[in-house]
Amino acid sequence: MLGVEGLLIQLITTWIRNTPDPTLHTHATDELSFGNLCDQLYGIYALAASNNILDQNRKKVPKKDALKKAAVSIEKIRNQDFISAFKGHYTAIPSIRAPGTQSELDNPFYNNSEIASLIRFETTIRKALYTILPKSIFKQVDPNFFSAISNVVRELFGNTHSYARSKENGDLFTTNIRAVTLCFHRIHKENLSSIYYETSMQGVLSTIEWMEDKDLIPFLDITVVDGGPGFSGSWLKKSRDEISIDEEKSAVVECFKKHGTSSANPSKGYGLTNVMREVRRLRGRMQVTTGRVQLEKGFFLGKGNLDFTKEDCRELRAPLEGTSISISLPFLK
Repeated sequence: MLGVEGLLIQLITTWIRNTPDPTLHTHATDELSFGNLCDQLYGIYALAASNNILDQNRKKVPKKDALKKAAVSIEKIRNQDFISAFKGHYTAIPSIRAPGTQSELDNPFYNNSEIASLIRFETTIRKALYTILPKSIFKQVDPNFFSAISNVVRELFGNTHSYARSKENGDLFTTNIRAVTLCFHRIHKENLSSIYYETSMQGVLSTIEWMEDKDLIPFLDITVVDGGPGFSGSWLKKSRDEISIDEEKSAVVECFKKHGTSSANPSKGYGLTNVMREVRRLRGRMQVTTGRVQLEKGFFLGKGNLDFTKEDCRELRAPLEGTSISISLPFLK
């Protein structure tokens, strides 16, 4: 459901980084089975990042064979052919770096090795949303919505380019992922309470009329995920082993403060605040998972402060590599 694929990708990255010789044991029996694994980004990434791939009979499978369908899908994405790249109301735009590959910067969000212009982002986002949204909803969307989503995605993906390609010491990761996924869901309103935490549900539960008389609420889920050093690693330039949980919470909070930036460029540092402001304007919800910390803000009433505090940081049971930011936007009047 909402934001889960980003967490799965973080989990896979954590496995890859903490396993000397990562071997993926699958239940695949033939080319079709491996093709099914490639229907979503986390399957593609698990296959691409593993050193060895085994089928159901524990027979080693060449990576090129296992990723045959993925190669077709990714080539379609590079050409902005979103219609047949993936199944259903779902698409992904990945930048994957794995041993032996040199295509990390080859996707619609790049112009050679630089982040593409905002116009290019808006064109790409519009094409992607045209593919995944039901036509009845796409036609009713305000044109400014596409600009707003493009601004958000460009800011978040630009951050992955600046901060998530390298380790804390500046060395490039040999295996890494940075990606944007977009998915359309219809969620029963009774199930929303099991998806959102209480802080986000206040805006929903207190305004039943806001949902009108619909049982199924249409949602757009946008996730930007990376396998970088996380907010605290980028901010403090230290490995997690050198950072206490209290320091990590403080670092994450600092990253969200206006003007806060770990970049030498003083023009940066407004991004995350503006992203949250845009999510609030669109009456959405934002969840951030990074390292040992998870934060969440819900703006379903179109109001709420943009500040995170250390008290807002929930400590995870186990740390995850990288960062995922999930933005959930309901389509209601």
